[in-house]
Amino acid sequence: MAPRLAPRRYAPLSCALALIALTAACSGSMEGSESKAGEEQASRHAAAGVVSREHATGLLDRYVSVNNRANKSRDGKLLSTVEGGALLEQSKADYKQSALASTKEKAEYGEPFYYVDRRYFIPRKGKASWFAVSARIKDDDGKSRRPVLLVFDREEKEPWKLVASVQAPKGRNLAPATDEESFLRSVPASARQGDMAPDQLKAALTRLYTKREVAASGFKPNKLARAINKSARDAADGVGEGGRMHWMSGGTRHTKTYAMKTRSGQTLAVFATPVDRTVRVTEPGYTVNPNEVEQVYVGESGAQGFLTYYLHQSVALIPASGKPTLLGSEYSLIGCEREDGF
Repeated sequence: MAPRLAPRRYAPLSCALALIALTAACSGSMEGSESKAGEEQASRHAAAGVVSREHATGLLDRYVSVNNRANKSRDGKLLSTVEGGALLEQSKADYKQSALASTKEKAEYGEPFYYVDRRYFIPRKGKASWFAVSARIKDDDGKSRRPVLLVFDREEKEPWKLVASVQAPKGRNLAPATDEESFLRSVPASARQGDMAPDQLKAALTRLYTKREVAASGFKPNKLARAINKSARDAADGVGEGGRMHWMSGGTRHTKTYAMKTRSGQTLAVFATPVDRTVRVTEPGYTVNPNEVEQVYVGESGAQGFLTYYLHQSVALIPASGKPTLLGSEYSLIGCEREDGF
């Protein structure tokens, strides 16, 4: 099994961006009608966003509080009240697989964390259904060096939930762009730029698994893309005599893409990608044995085959022309099933 490209932990790890505030900073003092007018103007601007900054702050505060409580007891039902989408599916997998952790690791998993140095990126109302927050994670180990990029979204008539968390390297060119009133310039997932639209990125990432060469995926062949491609090839080539491994597109429903313009005119996209893997015997007398993590779902005994489910969360940069660059990606094994008698 290929090593994880970016190990998950109880506090979502994510994206390092050069960030800009979404509300205008003011200095000095204002009195009387000038102060009141300024407050009314700020209120109108906040109301024009998908959410106000105050509302977004409250949502993130509540998420941290509930998440810290849920992590102590591995309570997926409690966590689902503030977390959703691909992130919740990965977190539930973490909870289930925590049985493999050492006593020390289990204790560390339940330690509280907080988000500091927050920056809110709120699209104009009517332009998107989501908003993003950049922050740093602070826990008993100190403050993370790299900021995280979190995405909140909501289904119709459902509460706001944290649905995505991704990693990306630092770089001023990745700074989100804002409009004339400091609202985030969101991008429709179907809007093509360069060689593909944001909602085509998940298919490109799947091709890193299913194609022999990185170039066939549609991504630029950077270090990360090559690492994913190589790990998939090495795993398939390492099955040995009497068996066969096959990678394919997965079936999870959590595949919504979130995209925004950068200051440089490129598109930064956060997206989830399900990837499934089958390992099957091809000759009589052979048995496939599950690995340690798969055993959490199917037990220790071998079978004629196993279907294993993986889920990536990734971030990529799409240029005005040319191939997109995969900036960060992490995956979780989220399930496994036996395949006997085929």
